[in-house]
Amino acid sequence: MDVVYNHVYIREDSSFEKVVPGYYFRHNEFGLPSNGTGVGNDIASERKMVRKYIVDSIRFWMEEYHIDGFRFDLMGILDVDTMSEVRKTCDSLQNGTLLIGEGWNLNTPLPVEQKAIIRNQSKMPNIAQFNDKFRDTIKGSTFNLFEKGYAFGNAHYYEAACEMLSGSIGFKRPENGLFNEPYQSVNYIECHDNHTMWDKLISCYPNVEDSIRMKYHRLATGMVLLSQGIPFLHSGQEFFRTKQGEGNSYRSPDYINQLDWDRKNRYEENVQYIKGLIQIRKLLPCFRMRSATEVRGSMHLLPLNEVPIIGYSYLNKNSDFDEVLLLINPFQEKHTISIPEGKWLVLADHLYSEINSRRSVNGGEITIEPVCLNVLAKK
Repeated sequence: MDVVYNHVYIREDSSFEKVVPGYYFRHNEFGLPSNGTGVGNDIASERKMVRKYIVDSIRFWMEEYHIDGFRFDLMGILDVDTMSEVRKTCDSLQNGTLLIGEGWNLNTPLPVEQKAIIRNQSKMPNIAQFNDKFRDTIKGSTFNLFEKGYAFGNAHYYEAACEMLSGSIGFKRPENGLFNEPYQSVNYIECHDNHTMWDKLISCYPNVEDSIRMKYHRLATGMVLLSQGIPFLHSGQEFFRTKQGEGNSYRSPDYINQLDWDRKNRYEENVQYIKGLIQIRKLLPCFRMRSATEVRGSMHLLPLNEVPIIGYSYLNKNSDFDEVLLLINPFQEKHTISIPEGKWLVLADHLYSEINSRRSVNGGEITIEPVCLNVLAKK
């Protein structure tokens, strides 16, 4: 369930303002309502009765409606203590309640050390945050429509992409990690805000065929699904959702924001490919490791000469397969690389993704097709 505790529609008309004027909202040093949310008011979550309202209502949603997960809109407006109290309340009612939020550092008059933002993730270890660095590394800047990320063929993002795949934990240097644990990272490349990835691809590649754009789109979505952390897909992403080029569509009509189900039928092949990757993630524990320690002990970069092709090997415990390879080529040329010896079953390539392999390859030199990922597994 999406919850928006950070602001109200009209502050002056809200029940909060009528009950205790000035109490429920933050004000700046001039006594004016603060506007970190961009909509004219910020809720003062750090105040006792505001915190009580938030925590009590979360309890209500869980007890009365059996909600088992919450996404906190503009969580960076709220404070660490309130979010920690929410976590504690959820845990007292049901194990495994999912809490995720937008931990953006917004301009609200709250000390930075108290804000529920990515920078303070260590103070909220069991609350996951939308990873905007993942988004901008894989597809390119959200705010520069023409910038390409790693999955769109930008080699400059190679090292950052390697880090994103490992859960943004500081794979080689923990002190540089965005998060302490992989389950704190919500990995995504598009959501309801801003341009869809399909619309960005049209801007980045205006003179190529749709078939090429589809390959880039599929590769980027595949990187979301096979990275350590929590994968997040935008509704319709699997069939190349478009908002007709509109980025800021919150006031746009239905023909912009609606899900076009005809596209689902038109691009059924891609829908099945994404479903196959989801099955691979579910059945191979190496793509959903639970701790940074496990990630560092089980993931290893392959020594490929063809950098910036990414190659990771995984120790895959408690599964039919002992070792798994993830190979990523975001460029429009084939590349020949060397992989460890042995017989490898191909679970995903440029055509198919399914847990029941259709073919195998032998270790040594193999060729990776342009703009695709490969998942290979060995017993």
